[in-house]
Amino acid sequence: MVVTVISILVVLLILFSFIMDSGLSISFQSLVRIHAAHPSLFLVDLIPVFITALLHPMHHIMNRAIREYEERVLESRQLAQRNTEYAEQLSEGENPEPYEEMMTTDLGKALRLIHLNIKADRRQEREQSWVTEGKDMISRVLREYQEMEELSYQVLKTLNGYIKSTAEFTAEIKNIREEMKNLASLPEYKNALIEHRGYLDRWIEESGDTEAKTLAVDTARE
Repeated sequence: MVVTVISILVVLLILFSFIMDSGLSISFQSLVRIHAAHPSLFLVDLIPVFITALLHPMHHIMNRAIREYEERVLESRQLAQRNTEYAEQLSEGENPEPYEEMMTTDLGKALRLIHLNIKADRRQEREQSWVTEGKDMISRVLREYQEMEELSYQVLKTLNGYIKSTAEFTAEIKNIREEMKNLASLPEYKNALIEHRGYLDRWIEESGDTEAKTLAVDTARE
């Protein structure tokens, strides 16, 4: 816009100088006369048009480039804000969810690496705490029981409860989808569990199967 205005002023100055050189007064008729005497002035009149036609596409391109730059700046600020919030959550001991855009910046990659290291340290601390607690439980059992058979039973019972292992397994094989589901701990299967314990006890008594005896449940200790 400014360049167009300047070009118009330049054209007016050129026309004014021609009028002054011709000794004419400033009027429309004088403009007509100098154009008739100098046809090249018609090209001078078109200078603002040429400049506008030339600069308009460039102006459009520049405006588009400016908008794209502003959008990138806004995205960078938003990403920096998200990284800041992510870092604050990490510093407060939280476990923030990573987001895809954070891997596009070095800061985001560094924060993700720090997060993974923190999670690994926490997992190691939990595992160490779990092992320490289990040792303490076994130590208490060793101090409380002296008789070997009872001590062995209490140690196994404590370990079984601590690691939540399966002491018995009962499955309903009529429905293949439920075949691997342990039903032993469900109240509605308690009678069936007791019944099958009886089957195992009678088999051991009738057959003398010593290996099967190791599978029997000592209900007197429960």
